[in-house]
Amino acid sequence: SRIQGHIGRHDLSLEAAEKSAACLDTTDTELGKIDLLRGHALKILGRRAESEAAYQACIKHTPGNGAGWWGLADLKNYEFTANEISSMQSLAESADDPAQSCQAAFALGKAFENQGDMVAAFKWYKHANNIRPNTSFNAEKHKAFVKSLSANFKEALLSAQAVDLPKGPTPIFILGLPRSGSTLIEQILASHSEIEGTMELTTLPKLERRISIQGGRQFKEKYPHSLKRFTANELAHFGQAYIDETAIYRTDKPYFIDKLPPNYERVGLIHKILPQAIIIDARRNPLDCGYSCYRQHFAAGHEWSYSLEDIATCYNGYLDIMDHWDRVLPGKVTCVQYEDMIRNTEKTVKNLFKRMGLDFEENCLRFFENKRAVRTASSEQVRQPIYTKGMEQWKPLEKQLTPLIESLGDKTMKRFEEFLAK
Repeated sequence: SRIQGHIGRHDLSLEAAEKSAACLDTTDTELGKIDLLRGHALKILGRRAESEAAYQACIKHTPGNGAGWWGLADLKNYEFTANEISSMQSLAESADDPAQSCQAAFALGKAFENQGDMVAAFKWYKHANNIRPNTSFNAEKHKAFVKSLSANFKEALLSAQAVDLPKGPTPIFILGLPRSGSTLIEQILASHSEIEGTMELTTLPKLERRISIQGGRQFKEKYPHSLKRFTANELAHFGQAYIDETAIYRTDKPYFIDKLPPNYERVGLIHKILPQAIIIDARRNPLDCGYSCYRQHFAAGHEWSYSLEDIATCYNGYLDIMDHWDRVLPGKVTCVQYEDMIRNTEKTVKNLFKRMGLDFEENCLRFFENKRAVRTASSEQVRQPIYTKGMEQWKPLEKQLTPLIESLGDKTMKRFEEFLAK
């Protein structure tokens, strides 16, 4: 089931989970884990009622499993009963298993948010973030990485690109920070007859590591300095490897989407090995983006998202990196502002297709009718028409979000205040 889910075959993942469940006795504690897999697969496939039932079965079969509660909360508009809230609170306050208590606390935050009690919601989100185990984000190391990336990827390094172009469909990279509208952009583009949506592919970071290792062995130089030593044909070989290794996730359409957010760090590498690639930066107001990340329990990665100060560090670093790419690769990246997409959907979508060199199709404005599997936290939202409630959700909590606002700094805050005033 996990393997099928990993390669995007969620119908087969569900089938495998259901076959596994049929082999177990109803008292077997492993059944709850399979219920969780079923819940995830059904959510991705858009089968909402069945997904709810699977998460509820997970909670029933494995009491103390916070993942089941978070599964329900991550449906975004599930209405928790008073008894369910009481059960979640007991688990969230338990010290037995911080990983499970953390997920229950995130779910509690969402439960109170849906009731309109934003202060109580923030209290539980804060508790959830404070007890999140196994986080090791280092703000100073991240700042050093941002400076190093900008210092190393200069025009001279970027001047040589792959020749000949890798053969196969054209990749469309949608990148940026999580919770910035990237799934909405993906769903709109994937509603086009020539574009296939896949998932957040880990292919490029794995290839980057292989390139780094090969450069160290072949030239005795560290990445990214080693990139300048590879020939145009070798760069094309790396690009072809990316195209070939993503084949398992797609069919035969001429364009496909890779929606891994942290690829914003790899724009320079994409430029060199995949010159034909289209790159879209999904950007959102830092307070809405930051607070949305703070409310989200990520299955893995994004360790900066569990502290308001760290979120600000990462957001500012992201802006610095994207500003750098705009300086050294002008016009390479198309920035799509979330607020523009919400306020002026048709105009923004048509402009995006024009930048991409593709004809606009009306289906793209009816993206919410697309039945494709969606594997991100926004899967339920992109099955609805455009709505504005995702804007300025931070405002009722401006006082509580002071650490985020102060850490972002005046320069970043002014930059987005000027944009939103347009």
